[in-house]
Amino acid sequence: MEKTRLRADVWLFLAATLFWLVYDQMGNELNLFAAQKTDLSLLGWHVPASWTQSLPALFVIVLAPVFATRWASRSPRSWPRAPSPVR
Repeated sequence: MEKTRLRADVWLFLAATLFWLVYDQMGNELNLFAAQKTDLSLLGWHVPASWTQSLPALFVIVLAPVFATRWASRSPRSWPRAPSPVR
């Protein structure tokens, strides 16, 4: 039982590490990528590459109510349970 939990912790740790590794590059590498290798024209208007850094925050603001509504509409029985302490 303990090995299973440890394996889950390792996978979650690796996933979180990978996420933050990519997320922290947004201010540097991803901005350069947006400036050099993407088409930033929108309806004939050029969007500044620095604006691409605002997209993750915009997605959080726009999608948070969607996910909150979805979560609230679920039956309480289908909610994930907190892990119980090992006795």
